[in-house]
This record gives sequence, C-alpha cells and structure tokens, in this order.
Amino acid sequence: MSATHHRPAPERGFALVSAIFLVVALAALGVYMARIASVQHANALQDLQGSAAYQAARSGVEWGAYQITQERAANAGTGNFAANCRSGVAAVSLPVLSGFVVAVSCEQSGPVASEGASILRFYKIIATATSAGMAPEQSGYVARQLEIRIEQPDPAAS
Repeated sequence: MSATHHRPAPERGFALVSAIFLVVALAALGVYMARIASVQHANALQDLQGSAAYQAARSGVEWGAYQITQERAANAGTGNFAANCRSGVAAVSLPVLSGFVVAVSCEQSGPVASEGASILRFYKIIATATSAGMAPEQSGYVARQLEIRIEQPDPAAS
C-alpha cells in the first residue's frame, strides 16, 4: 500500500483578526484625539472670554474713576455717581461690552486733611464684569473683578 501523505490546510483568518484589531485601535485613537481637540478649543474660547471680561471690568473702573475725577452730573441714566459715592455707596450696572454686564460700585472715605491746606477724600471703585444672562454654575460663565483706589480733593472744602 502506498502511503499517502496529506498536507495540513494552511491556517486562514489570522490576517483578518490583525486587521480588525488595528482598525479598532486606530478608531479609538482617533476618537481620543478628537476629544482632546474639542477640549483645547473650549479652553481657548474660555481664555478669550476671560480676556474680554477683564477688559469690560477695566472699562467699568475707568468709567467710575472718570465720574469721580470729573464730578459729572447725571450721565446716561446712571445718576450722579460721584455725589452718591460721597453720601455712602454708589452702584450702577453698565452694558459695556457685548455679552457682559458690568456692575460698578464706589465707597468713599474721608474727608482727611492732607499735609497742605487741602482736604482729601478717598474712593474705592470696584467693577465686576460677568457673562450676561448666565449663572455661575453654567458652562461658559466668566467673571472678572477689578478694584482701584483714587484720592480727590474734597469739592465741598473748595
């Protein structure tokens, strides 16, 4: 009898398993990279909003300082900010920059006699810029607060 020798059949499907694994791994990596890009974009937007809020708060303290130093009378519906500040605490809300609301408050102390003959009053102006129409717990909410102190001769002592 002649012995027949059978060859085993070659294994199949190994390349298919490797290809599926590579496709799944690359898809997971792609999803991860897309997520990182999305987070970076959100952080960049938040940084820009923070800068805009800072500029809005800065314009608020500058507006308050101008009102105090120039003794402006009624101005754009805000009343006499300087006179209100001298009589206690003044506060106004200004629509300074699109998307932000700025609350400006002022506290006055004095009069204090200086070394010279003039009497000085000291003012603390605080401006807080917040995202318009948003609550602090909401995503995208931004707030910045600036405070300045100025001194002015007492207009009543002149």
